[in-house]
Amino acid sequence: PWLADVPLRFRVNSGYSKTDETVFFRGRKVSGYNSEEVNYGFGLDRAITEKLHWYQNLYTYSQPRIFGLVGTAEANNVPEKYRIATVGSTFIYEDRNNIFNPSKGFMLSSSVEYAAPFLGSDSNAHFVIIRQDFYNYYSLTPNVVLALAINYAKLWGLGNSSGVPLTKRLTL
Repeated sequence: PWLADVPLRFRVNSGYSKTDETVFFRGRKVSGYNSEEVNYGFGLDRAITEKLHWYQNLYTYSQPRIFGLVGTAEANNVPEKYRIATVGSTFIYEDRNNIFNPSKGFMLSSSVEYAAPFLGSDSNAHFVIIRQDFYNYYSLTPNVVLALAINYAKLWGLGNSSGVPLTKRLTL
C-alpha cells in the first residue's frame, strides 16, 4: 500500500512535556528549574532496507517555557518562553530482536538538527546539534538483560545569537 511502491510515510507529531527539577534542602529551594514544552512537527519516514530507516524532519516548531529557576546567577536573564523551529535528518540502523523489550541485538542512530531564526525561531535559537547513539543488549539469563548505551552529542551556537536556549544546553 505504498504510493508508487516507495516505502515512504508522512508523519505528523505533536507533544507536551512538563518537568520539575527543583531541589530542596531542609525545606528550602536550593537549585533547579521547572519546564514545559509544546511541540508540533511533520516529516518523512522511509525504510531503506529492513534494518535501515531514514527520518527527515521537514519542520518542527516548539515553545519551551522555563520557570522557577533557582540558585543561578542568570535566573533573571532567562526568557520565560521562547520559540525553536528546526529541520533535521536521522538515520537508524536497528538489529534488535524486539523494539519494545529487546533482549539481544543493537541499535545505532545518527542525527543532525538545525535551528535558525528564518525558520521561525527566536534570535537566540540559532544552532546545529549532531547526535550519535549506540545501544547494545545482551541476554544474561532468560529474565536478565544487560543494556549498554553510548551517546554523543555536539552543539554549535551559530550567527550572532546571544546563546543557546536553556532546553538545548544539556546537549553538550
